[in-house]
Amino acid sequence: MKRMITIALISALLIPFSLHGAAFDPLKEMPKAIDPLVFSERLAAISFTDQTGEAVSIGDFRGQIVLINFMYTTCGTVCPMQTQYMKSIHQEMPEEIRRDFVMLSVSLLPEEETPNVLSDYTRKMNIDSENWRFLTGLPSVVTKAAEMFGIKTQRSENNVLEHTATFFLLDGNGVIIQRYANQVAAIQRITSDVMALHELNIANSAGLSAKAASFSSATN
Repeated sequence: MKRMITIALISALLIPFSLHGAAFDPLKEMPKAIDPLVFSERLAAISFTDQTGEAVSIGDFRGQIVLINFMYTTCGTVCPMQTQYMKSIHQEMPEEIRRDFVMLSVSLLPEEETPNVLSDYTRKMNIDSENWRFLTGLPSVVTKAAEMFGIKTQRSENNVLEHTATFFLLDGNGVIIQRYANQVAAIQRITSDVMALHELNIANSAGLSAKAASFSSATN
């Protein structure tokens, strides 16, 4: 039943999302995932550490809508743009949706970027970290997570770490619903899609509650 609900949710969301570009197919783009739910379970098993030193797993946010990106604090190219875009998304999100929405930024330099470094970064960038976690961890852990999301990294001739700059949107089951390029247009697209997913979650919850109530009445 859970798998059927998830597949229906993805199908419903990909219809309006296709207006923003080609629909993202996690099975095609991420062949390591046998199916979206298996991918989400593997992802949930990975443990990070956030900027406060607290152990964090993406599985901790089941039931919430999650936006993820990969970055590092000393990046001078795409990362500052990604951070500014995410700040704008957070600011534009209605208060009632923020309670069900969390943003995660995973450092691609975990060997250098400790929780203290990430905490200093949030203060420097004037980031409201209530619903925005910056994650680090063992290099092998970060590498595994980056590979699962298809994030590519390489060192330039000047020894600068270059990497894929992409945002990923996950639903309450930890299933990837959509991905976005690092463009200013992503701000409105992500905001709209989070709001649509939030409304769909409410509708599904109401529908399940009504069915449960109807079943309870019929059996009493």
